[in-house]
Amino acid sequence: MCQQGAIAVIITNNPMVHEAYAGADGLRYEADFSFLDALILARDQIHLGRALLTHPLAGGVRPGRTPYKTILLSKKPEGLHAQSLALIEQCIHRAQRLTQETAVAPPGGRIDRDLQFIDFCLTQDCIDEYLR
Repeated sequence: MCQQGAIAVIITNNPMVHEAYAGADGLRYEADFSFLDALILARDQIHLGRALLTHPLAGGVRPGRTPYKTILLSKKPEGLHAQSLALIEQCIHRAQRLTQETAVAPPGGRIDRDLQFIDFCLTQDCIDEYLR
C-alpha cells in the first residue's frame, strides 16, 4: 500500500519512529497519544482529504496488546477518500472493542522496546521510500 514519494503525514506515538525520523517533513509525533488517539487523528486527516497509505492495523498486533501506532497518509488533501474513511472507521471500532477487552501493558522495560520495534518495522520501508 506504500506509494513512493506520496507520503507527507506520518502520525505516530512511537518514540523509536520519532528518534529515527526527527526533522522529517510531515512527522507528527504525539508522545501522550494512545493507539486509539493515533487512529482518530488519522481519521481527522482523512476528513481533510488525505488518503491512507498504510493499513492502520497492519502486522497483526492487536490494539489491546500494544500502545504504539504509526500511520502514513497521502501528501496532499484531494477530497474525501471514501475507501480510506471506511477503513479507518472499521479500525477505530475494532480498536475500541479490543482495547476494552484487553488491558495494554504499561510502558517500560524490554517488552515496551520490542513493541516499539515491531511498529517501527511495519512502516520503516514506506517512510524510507518517502525520504529518498
